[in-house]
Amino acid sequence: MIEANVPTTQTVNNTQMTTPTTITTSMILLDLENGIDRPGIKEKYNLEGWELTEMFKHPVLKGKKASRKRRMSFNFIDDTALEAAPETIDLDQVDLEASIEEVEQYNDDQTTAAEQDIASHKYTGEEPTLTASQETALEGEHWENQIKSDTTDETTESFNY
Repeated sequence: MIEANVPTTQTVNNTQMTTPTTITTSMILLDLENGIDRPGIKEKYNLEGWELTEMFKHPVLKGKKASRKRRMSFNFIDDTALEAAPETIDLDQVDLEASIEEVEQYNDDQTTAAEQDIASHKYTGEEPTLTASQETALEGEHWENQIKSDTTDETTESFNY
């Protein structure tokens, strides 16, 4: 909020205008939204140029400009009938029981397919055949796990006072 020390008076078109003692940022923002630009605000509140400049240095007003609203010279009304979208479903026409059965059948089909997939990959009891690079990777993982487990024990012991 910017307060003026002394209201100024000016005569415009033989009418005397006074500067209000209090001008708020919300008042100025509202004027800007309504399309009143800086010269219009200066005239509306009877401000001097330097007062207007100082007012627009406020962080809320800094860089703000009047919005340009274009107004049509006529009222434009859409009078076309609203049509339902083709993918719209009337819930009164839906058979709930049939829909539930359809979903359950789909879930059963998915479960059967998953069970068949698992059955085709059952463990036969034989040791899998690994390539040399796979064996090296497994051995490296084993040593990594061993190092991690040893480090964890030492770290835990070092923090126990």
